[in-house]
Amino acid sequence: MSWKDKIENGIFKIITGDGKSYKPLWKPGESSLDFNTAAYNFINLEGTLVDRKKPQSSKYPLLFWFQGDDHIDEVEAFMESAKDPRAWEVEHPIYGVIKGQPIGINRNDRNYSITEITVDFWESIAVDYPDDVISVSDRIAHKSKLVRGAAIKSYLGFKPETADISTTKRTAIQIAADLIKLAGEKKVGYENTANTAIKSVDKLISNQIDTITKQQGIFTGLIGFDASVKKKSNFISNAITSLLAEVDKKNDKYLYESQAATGISTICEAAVNPMPQDYISRADIDEVVNSILLFTGNI
Repeated sequence: MSWKDKIENGIFKIITGDGKSYKPLWKPGESSLDFNTAAYNFINLEGTLVDRKKPQSSKYPLLFWFQGDDHIDEVEAFMESAKDPRAWEVEHPIYGVIKGQPIGINRNDRNYSITEITVDFWESIAVDYPDDVISVSDRIAHKSKLVRGAAIKSYLGFKPETADISTTKRTAIQIAADLIKLAGEKKVGYENTANTAIKSVDKLISNQIDTITKQQGIFTGLIGFDASVKKKSNFISNAITSLLAEVDKKNDKYLYESQAATGISTICEAAVNPMPQDYISRADIDEVVNSILLFTGNI
């Protein structure tokens, strides 16, 4: 199709976020495309090194207008639709179909029978970030950190007493003794982590944050063990169950809630960092998922 045909016979249509369609008169404009770049200057080198990466979204300044006896009503309807935050779809005679967002809208009512609209329109990808850029393991690791942060905050909801020191230390020793059975070649490093956590309990009253953070290390150290996801899941499940048996008074519940949350996040993080033989079939994946759901449901 020639450029004449595109301009004379093409359709200019805007479908706003609320699904409404508008076909105003339009005028050809321009578009621009920027790239993600970084510039580097070196003291002993003349010139600048420009490193160009992937292109950003294209920008389209749109110019169109509504006219006729009822054009004011059309404009009001359009401006109301424009308030919907969902993306627009623009069918343009020159640029084709563009999906994106209006960054700014200018309305000009200087002419009595015409209202001119100018829109700074940016093409947009469908999601906040490309899905393949952030791996599943990275996402789970990030969420696990958030859970552990919330667990620490929960633990700070009480004022520990001297009696809580012995309970916390006893459970730390017991859990570490169970989990170290999976350490293998990582045993020495894990022992150091566990011993540090156990010693930190002596400062439970004066420094709750440091103590509970180090207690979390008893669980999270297991993630890097050369053991199957199933074994890791079973060991943590048993550790949390043994911790539940220690709950006797209100303060014990704070410790249990905090450590149980850490245990769940650790299982989830271990599940997305499997050993080579962990997930041979879909049944293996289902078994791990079901064990996590069963474990969390019983807490």
